[in-house]
Amino acid sequence: MTSLLFVDDEPLVLDGLKRMLRSQRNEWQMDFATSGAEALAIMDGKRFDVVVSDMRMPGMDGAEFLNHVAHRFPGTVRIVLSGQAEKDRVLRLLGGCHQYLSKPCEPDILKSTVAQACRLRDRLPNDPLKQAIANVNVIASDPQLYSQLVDELLKDDPSLTQLGHIVEQDIGMTAKVMQLVSTNFFGQPRRVRSAAEAVESLGVDLMGELLHTGRAFGPFDASRVPGFDIAERNRHAWEVGECARRIMAQESDDPILLADTFLAGMLYDVGQIVLADQFPDEYVKALHTAQEHNLPLWQAEADTFNAGHSDIGSFLMGLWG
Repeated sequence: MTSLLFVDDEPLVLDGLKRMLRSQRNEWQMDFATSGAEALAIMDGKRFDVVVSDMRMPGMDGAEFLNHVAHRFPGTVRIVLSGQAEKDRVLRLLGGCHQYLSKPCEPDILKSTVAQACRLRDRLPNDPLKQAIANVNVIASDPQLYSQLVDELLKDDPSLTQLGHIVEQDIGMTAKVMQLVSTNFFGQPRRVRSAAEAVESLGVDLMGELLHTGRAFGPFDASRVPGFDIAERNRHAWEVGECARRIMAQESDDPILLADTFLAGMLYDVGQIVLADQFPDEYVKALHTAQEHNLPLWQAEADTFNAGHSDIGSFLMGLWG
Protein backbone atom coordinates (compact mmCIF):
# COMPACT_ATOMS: atom_id res chain seq x y z
CA MET A 1 0.00 0.00 0.00
CA THR A 2 1.23 3.48 -0.84
CA SER A 3 2.04 5.67 2.16
CA LEU A 4 1.46 9.44 2.12
CA LEU A 5 2.08 12.21 4.63
CA PHE A 6 0.12 15.47 4.38
CA VAL A 7 1.48 18.54 6.19
CA ASP A 8 -0.48 21.76 6.81
CA ASP A 9 -0.67 24.05 9.83
CA GLU A 10 -4.44 24.48 9.40
CA PRO A 11 -6.40 21.54 10.89
CA LEU A 12 -9.43 22.46 8.78
CA VAL A 13 -7.38 21.97 5.62
CA LEU A 14 -6.25 18.56 6.80
CA ASP A 15 -9.84 17.64 7.67
CA GLY A 16 -10.85 18.65 4.15
CA LEU A 17 -8.12 16.47 2.66
CA LYS A 18 -9.27 13.51 4.75
CA ARG A 19 -12.81 13.91 3.44
CA MET A 20 -11.68 14.48 -0.14
CA LEU A 21 -9.43 11.42 -0.17
CA ARG A 22 -11.65 9.05 1.81
CA SER A 23 -12.25 6.99 -1.33
CA GLN A 24 -8.51 6.27 -1.54
CA ARG A 25 -8.14 4.77 1.93
CA ASN A 26 -8.05 1.20 0.60
CA GLU A 27 -5.11 2.12 -1.63
CA TRP A 28 -3.29 4.79 0.37
CA GLN A 29 -2.09 4.75 3.96
CA MET A 30 -2.40 8.42 4.95
CA ASP A 31 -0.90 10.30 7.88
CA PHE A 32 -1.36 13.98 8.72
CA ALA A 33 0.81 16.54 10.54
CA THR A 34 0.27 20.19 11.48
CA SER A 35 3.91 21.30 11.30
CA GLY A 36 7.18 20.48 9.62
CA ALA A 37 8.74 19.47 12.93
CA GLU A 38 5.89 17.05 13.69
CA ALA A 39 6.11 15.62 10.18
CA LEU A 40 9.86 14.98 10.45
CA ALA A 41 9.32 13.24 13.79
CA ILE A 42 6.71 10.99 12.17
CA MET A 43 9.05 10.27 9.24
CA ASP A 44 11.81 9.20 11.62
CA GLY A 45 9.67 6.22 12.56
CA LYS A 46 7.89 5.42 9.32
CA ARG A 47 8.72 5.29 5.61
CA PHE A 48 6.61 7.41 3.25
CA ASP A 49 6.39 7.22 -0.52
CA VAL A 50 4.96 10.72 -0.98
CA VAL A 51 4.91 13.89 1.12
CA VAL A 52 2.43 16.68 0.32
CA SER A 53 3.11 19.94 2.15
CA ASP A 54 1.81 23.48 2.48
CA MET A 55 4.33 26.29 1.94
CA ARG A 56 3.22 29.00 4.36
CA MET A 57 3.60 27.53 7.84
CA PRO A 58 4.84 29.23 11.02
CA GLY A 59 8.27 28.26 12.28
CA MET A 60 9.58 25.78 9.73
CA ASP A 61 7.96 26.71 6.41
CA GLY A 62 7.34 24.32 3.54
CA ALA A 63 10.60 25.12 1.76
CA GLU A 64 12.71 24.38 4.83
CA PHE A 65 10.72 21.24 5.64
CA LEU A 66 10.94 19.79 2.13
CA ASN A 67 14.64 20.53 1.88
CA HIS A 68 15.07 18.55 5.12
CA VAL A 69 13.06 15.72 3.56
CA ALA A 70 15.19 15.80 0.41
CA HIS A 71 18.34 15.49 2.51
CA ARG A 72 17.16 12.89 5.03
CA PHE A 73 14.68 10.87 2.93
CA PRO A 74 15.86 11.34 -0.68
CA GLY A 75 13.65 8.68 -2.20
CA THR A 76 10.42 10.37 -1.09
CA VAL A 77 8.33 12.14 -3.72
CA ARG A 78 7.85 15.74 -2.58
CA ILE A 79 4.81 17.79 -3.64
CA VAL A 80 3.71 21.26 -2.55
CA LEU A 81 -0.01 21.97 -2.14
CA SER A 82 -0.27 25.64 -1.29
CA GLY A 83 -1.53 29.06 -2.18
CA GLN A 84 0.76 31.44 -4.02
CA ALA A 85 4.02 31.83 -2.10
CA GLU A 86 6.60 34.61 -2.16
CA LYS A 87 9.21 34.27 -4.89
CA ASP A 88 12.07 34.02 -2.39
CA ARG A 89 10.42 31.02 -0.71
CA VAL A 90 9.87 29.31 -4.04
CA LEU A 91 13.50 29.85 -5.04
CA ARG A 92 14.56 28.20 -1.76
CA LEU A 93 12.18 25.35 -2.55
CA LEU A 94 13.69 24.41 -5.90
CA GLY A 95 16.02 21.73 -4.55
CA GLY A 96 13.39 20.15 -2.33
CA CYS A 97 10.22 19.87 -4.40
CA HIS A 98 9.22 17.88 -7.46
CA GLN A 99 5.84 19.49 -8.20
CA TYR A 100 3.78 22.46 -7.03
CA LEU A 101 -0.03 22.33 -6.90
CA SER A 102 -2.10 25.41 -6.08
CA LYS A 103 -4.90 25.68 -3.55
CA PRO A 104 -7.73 25.20 -4.07
CA CYS A 105 -6.87 22.01 -5.91
CA GLU A 106 -9.42 19.89 -7.73
CA PRO A 107 -9.62 16.43 -6.12
CA ASP A 108 -8.98 14.66 -9.42
CA ILE A 109 -5.80 16.68 -10.02
CA LEU A 110 -4.43 15.86 -6.58
CA LYS A 111 -5.37 12.20 -6.92
CA SER A 112 -3.85 11.85 -10.40
CA THR A 113 -0.65 13.65 -9.37
CA VAL A 114 -0.16 11.40 -6.36
CA ALA A 115 -1.15 8.30 -8.36
CA GLN A 116 1.44 9.10 -11.02
CA ALA A 117 4.08 9.59 -8.34
CA CYS A 118 3.18 6.22 -6.85
CA ARG A 119 3.43 4.49 -10.21
CA LEU A 120 6.89 5.99 -10.66
CA ARG A 121 7.93 4.48 -7.34
CA ASP A 122 8.13 1.08 -9.02
CA ARG A 123 9.80 2.30 -12.20
CA LEU A 124 13.30 1.74 -10.84
CA PRO A 125 14.02 -1.49 -8.94
CA ASN A 126 17.23 -0.19 -7.37
CA ASP A 127 16.48 1.84 -4.21
CA PRO A 128 19.85 3.67 -4.00
CA LEU A 129 19.54 4.62 -7.67
CA LYS A 130 15.94 5.71 -7.14
CA GLN A 131 16.96 7.91 -4.21
CA ALA A 132 19.80 9.52 -6.14
CA ILE A 133 17.66 10.32 -9.19
CA ALA A 134 14.76 11.60 -7.07
CA ASN A 135 17.16 14.16 -5.60
CA VAL A 136 18.34 15.52 -8.96
CA ASN A 137 17.23 19.13 -9.38
CA VAL A 138 19.75 20.26 -12.04
CA ILE A 139 20.28 18.40 -15.31
CA ALA A 140 23.77 19.41 -16.39
CA SER A 141 24.12 21.51 -19.53
CA ASP A 142 26.62 21.81 -22.34
CA PRO A 143 29.31 24.09 -20.81
CA GLN A 144 29.40 26.24 -23.94
CA LEU A 145 25.65 26.84 -23.87
CA TYR A 146 25.78 27.42 -20.12
CA SER A 147 28.47 30.07 -20.62
CA GLN A 148 26.34 31.71 -23.32
CA LEU A 149 23.42 31.80 -20.88
CA VAL A 150 25.57 33.42 -18.18
CA ASP A 151 27.04 35.94 -20.61
CA GLU A 152 23.62 36.94 -21.93
CA LEU A 153 22.20 37.40 -18.43
CA LEU A 154 25.19 39.57 -17.45
CA LYS A 155 24.46 42.04 -20.23
CA ASP A 156 22.91 45.41 -19.39
CA ASP A 157 19.88 44.53 -21.49
CA PRO A 158 19.56 40.73 -21.90
CA SER A 159 17.49 39.54 -24.83
CA LEU A 160 14.64 37.15 -24.06
CA THR A 161 14.80 35.96 -27.65
CA GLN A 162 18.48 35.09 -27.33
CA LEU A 163 17.94 33.45 -23.93
CA GLY A 164 15.20 31.30 -25.43
CA HIS A 165 17.43 30.37 -28.36
CA ILE A 166 20.18 29.24 -25.97
CA VAL A 167 17.89 27.27 -23.68
CA GLU A 168 16.01 25.42 -26.41
CA GLN A 169 19.29 23.95 -27.72
CA ASP A 170 20.06 22.24 -24.41
CA ILE A 171 18.33 19.18 -22.98
CA GLY A 172 18.86 20.06 -19.32
CA MET A 173 17.82 23.71 -19.60
CA THR A 174 14.77 22.75 -21.64
CA ALA A 175 13.64 20.20 -19.05
CA LYS A 176 14.04 22.68 -16.19
CA VAL A 177 12.18 25.65 -17.70
CA MET A 178 9.35 23.38 -18.81
CA GLN A 179 9.06 21.99 -15.27
CA LEU A 180 8.93 25.48 -13.75
CA VAL A 181 6.38 26.89 -16.18
CA SER A 182 4.09 23.88 -16.60
CA THR A 183 3.56 23.52 -12.83
CA ASN A 184 2.69 26.17 -10.25
CA PHE A 185 6.14 27.22 -9.03
CA PHE A 186 5.74 30.82 -10.18
CA GLY A 187 2.02 31.46 -10.49
CA GLN A 188 -0.60 29.54 -12.40
CA PRO A 189 0.74 26.82 -14.72
CA ARG A 190 1.02 27.97 -18.30
CA ARG A 191 0.62 25.89 -21.45
CA VAL A 192 3.69 26.76 -23.49
CA ARG A 193 4.71 25.13 -26.73
CA SER A 194 8.49 25.36 -26.46
CA ALA A 195 11.41 26.05 -24.17
CA ALA A 196 11.72 29.48 -25.77
CA GLU A 197 8.12 30.29 -24.82
CA ALA A 198 8.83 29.06 -21.30
CA VAL A 199 11.80 31.43 -21.03
CA GLU A 200 9.64 34.31 -22.24
CA SER A 201 7.03 33.42 -19.62
CA LEU A 202 9.62 33.37 -16.82
CA GLY A 203 11.23 36.64 -17.88
CA VAL A 204 14.76 38.00 -17.73
CA ASP A 205 14.82 38.85 -14.02
CA LEU A 206 13.60 35.44 -12.89
CA MET A 207 15.96 33.64 -15.28
CA GLY A 208 18.81 35.54 -13.65
CA GLU A 209 17.63 34.63 -10.16
CA LEU A 210 17.25 30.98 -11.15
CA LEU A 211 20.81 30.96 -12.44
CA HIS A 212 22.06 32.58 -9.25
CA THR A 213 20.50 29.90 -7.01
CA GLY A 214 22.50 27.11 -8.64
CA ARG A 215 19.37 24.95 -8.32
CA ALA A 216 18.12 25.26 -11.88
CA PHE A 217 21.07 25.28 -14.30
CA GLY A 218 24.65 24.05 -14.15
CA PRO A 219 27.49 23.03 -16.51
CA PHE A 220 28.44 19.44 -17.27
CA ASP A 221 31.99 18.48 -16.23
CA ALA A 222 33.22 16.58 -19.29
CA SER A 223 36.56 15.75 -17.66
CA ARG A 224 34.82 13.24 -15.38
CA VAL A 225 33.27 11.27 -18.25
CA PRO A 226 35.74 10.87 -21.13
CA GLY A 227 34.01 9.66 -24.24
CA PHE A 228 30.70 11.36 -23.43
CA ASP A 229 30.07 14.33 -25.75
CA ILE A 230 27.20 16.35 -24.31
CA ALA A 231 27.22 18.80 -27.22
CA GLU A 232 26.68 15.91 -29.60
CA ARG A 233 23.88 14.59 -27.35
CA ASN A 234 22.15 17.97 -27.60
CA ARG A 235 22.51 18.11 -31.39
CA HIS A 236 21.18 14.58 -31.73
CA ALA A 237 18.26 15.34 -29.40
CA TRP A 238 17.29 18.37 -31.49
CA GLU A 239 17.40 16.28 -34.67
CA VAL A 240 15.24 13.57 -33.07
CA GLY A 241 12.74 16.19 -31.93
CA GLU A 242 12.53 17.72 -35.40
CA CYS A 243 12.20 14.32 -37.04
CA ALA A 244 9.42 13.32 -34.64
CA ARG A 245 7.60 16.58 -35.29
CA ARG A 246 7.80 16.13 -39.08
CA ILE A 247 6.40 12.62 -38.80
CA MET A 248 3.56 13.80 -36.55
CA ALA A 249 2.83 16.67 -38.96
CA GLN A 250 1.82 14.08 -41.54
CA GLU A 251 -0.94 12.94 -39.18
CA SER A 252 -2.01 16.18 -37.47
CA ASP A 253 -1.70 19.95 -37.71
CA ASP A 254 -2.53 20.48 -34.02
CA PRO A 255 0.19 22.91 -32.84
CA ILE A 256 0.07 21.66 -29.24
CA LEU A 257 0.47 18.04 -30.32
CA LEU A 258 3.33 18.97 -32.64
CA ALA A 259 5.07 20.91 -29.87
CA ASP A 260 4.65 18.04 -27.40
CA THR A 261 6.03 15.63 -29.99
CA PHE A 262 9.15 17.76 -30.48
CA LEU A 263 9.72 18.00 -26.72
CA ALA A 264 9.33 14.24 -26.31
CA GLY A 265 12.00 13.73 -28.95
CA MET A 266 14.24 16.42 -27.49
CA LEU A 267 14.10 14.87 -24.02
CA TYR A 268 14.09 11.18 -24.90
CA ASP A 269 17.77 10.73 -23.99
CA VAL A 270 17.78 12.96 -20.91
CA GLY A 271 18.56 9.91 -18.79
CA GLN A 272 21.99 9.58 -20.43
CA ILE A 273 23.02 13.01 -19.16
CA VAL A 274 21.61 12.34 -15.70
CA LEU A 275 23.50 9.05 -15.38
CA ALA A 276 26.75 10.50 -16.74
CA ASP A 277 26.57 13.50 -14.42
CA GLN A 278 25.47 11.69 -11.26
CA PHE A 279 27.53 8.50 -11.67
CA PRO A 280 30.54 9.44 -13.84
CA ASP A 281 32.80 6.50 -12.96
CA GLU A 282 30.08 3.93 -13.46
CA TYR A 283 28.96 5.56 -16.71
CA VAL A 284 32.49 5.51 -18.11
CA LYS A 285 32.47 1.78 -17.35
CA ALA A 286 29.16 1.39 -19.22
CA LEU A 287 30.52 3.31 -22.23
CA HIS A 288 33.62 1.09 -22.32
CA THR A 289 31.53 -2.07 -21.96
CA ALA A 290 29.29 -1.05 -24.86
CA GLN A 291 32.29 -0.30 -27.06
CA GLU A 292 34.42 -3.31 -26.16
CA HIS A 293 31.62 -5.88 -26.42
CA ASN A 294 29.71 -4.21 -29.26
CA LEU A 295 26.61 -3.84 -27.09
CA PRO A 296 23.85 -1.26 -27.40
CA LEU A 297 24.37 1.43 -24.77
CA TRP A 298 21.10 0.67 -23.03
CA GLN A 299 22.25 -2.92 -22.46
CA ALA A 300 25.57 -1.80 -20.99
CA GLU A 301 23.67 0.65 -18.77
CA ALA A 302 21.33 -2.09 -17.60
CA ASP A 303 24.30 -4.32 -16.78
CA THR A 304 25.90 -1.49 -14.78
CA PHE A 305 22.91 0.20 -13.11
CA ASN A 306 20.15 -2.43 -13.40
CA ALA A 307 18.29 0.24 -15.41
CA GLY A 308 18.70 1.96 -18.76
CA HIS A 309 18.73 5.67 -19.52
CA SER A 310 15.14 5.53 -20.78
CA ASP A 311 14.04 4.26 -17.34
CA ILE A 312 16.03 7.02 -15.62
CA GLY A 313 14.70 9.75 -17.89
CA SER A 314 11.07 8.73 -17.69
CA PHE A 315 11.32 8.42 -13.89
CA LEU A 316 12.76 11.92 -13.41
CA MET A 317 10.55 13.63 -16.00
CA GLY A 318 7.54 11.95 -14.44
CA LEU A 319 8.53 13.26 -11.01
CA TRP A 320 8.84 16.74 -12.48
CA GLY A 321 5.33 16.51 -13.89
